[in-house]
Amino acid sequence: MWHAPVDILISSSTSGAAEVLAAAIKGNKRGDVLGERTFGTASEQKTIPLDDGGAVILTVAFYSTPEGKSIVEEGVAPTVEVHAKSQDPDASTDTEEPPPLGPGQLPTSDDPVYNKALELLKGGEASKAA
Repeated sequence: MWHAPVDILISSSTSGAAEVLAAAIKGNKRGDVLGERTFGTASEQKTIPLDDGGAVILTVAFYSTPEGKSIVEEGVAPTVEVHAKSQDPDASTDTEEPPPLGPGQLPTSDDPVYNKALELLKGGEASKAA
């Protein structure tokens, strides 16, 4: 069993199984959840094939937090709210978005959510505010 501190980074695009994991970590007080409220799509669907070649996708389960709150209706709220760097709407649109992180890659040191997570894990100022 893992006994070290755990931080989960979430954003408004976090969905599905990642939301279930974040809700479990938060609800069972196993670690902190940092970032922004999640998207809210923790449900299970079943595909039912039709005779004409089409299909019906039927939602058969909705997941809840350990506190019993619906993830689909409310998403998962962070224990420590941190917003990613906002994009300047006046900035030139010619700049490219940075590529997504691959396996084993870490965010850069200018990522506010990542920095707050490191601060929490090290027992810094953020852990006193949470």
